[in-house]
Amino acid sequence: MSWYRHSIIFICLLALGAEPAFDDSTVAGLVAHGQVLAEQGNHSAALEKYEKALARDPGSADAHAWKAASLIALKQLDDADPEIQKALKANGDEFTYQMIAGRLQIARGNIDEGSALYDRAAKLTARNAGKIYADLAAALAERKDEKLNPRIESALKSAASADPPHLDALFNLGQSYVSAGKPEGREYLKRYLDAQGKLPEDQRDKQKMQLARKMIRAVDILNQVR
Repeated sequence: MSWYRHSIIFICLLALGAEPAFDDSTVAGLVAHGQVLAEQGNHSAALEKYEKALARDPGSADAHAWKAASLIALKQLDDADPEIQKALKANGDEFTYQMIAGRLQIARGNIDEGSALYDRAAKLTARNAGKIYADLAAALAERKDEKLNPRIESALKSAASADPPHLDALFNLGQSYVSAGKPEGREYLKRYLDAQGKLPEDQRDKQKMQLARKMIRAVDILNQVR
């Protein structure tokens, strides 16, 4: 999927201290530019890029889908619905479109329907299941409803058990469980450190790694005291 490739390129450019450049003369370039703006939280500017992309190609499924994602972020749910439906009509087997459709349903309070769409997305691409279930957990957390905490935990566990696992899910579960005094927290943090250690040096989150090591040491000290 083009959005994932563009995101990786963007991260690499930032790591090199370079400003990402986009070809706004093409539909793909406009969509990629919009995605980066959305990642920075500037959804209004992202929408402008998607609108320009659709002016060039009204049938661009990517532009419709990511326009819907930004509209959801801006709580413009009624406007988001026809956009994601157009994307799904063009390609119902694209897992990112299913994710965005699920995000919309959860934002509307349709938790079961939204979760089912995330499950459908994960079945379409096992290698992205970690990312999909982490996004589900985030969408559920946006509801700010304590009754959804078991569903959030379940989504994080699915993200952590995926292949490859989602690193933030491993860390968040480990931190949460250690704080709650649950022994499995140490194992999640250990898995997080192992996964981080397999990444190139410049892609590792050294701050989180340091915190994970501190939490593991704290657990070990407590276990020795007991």
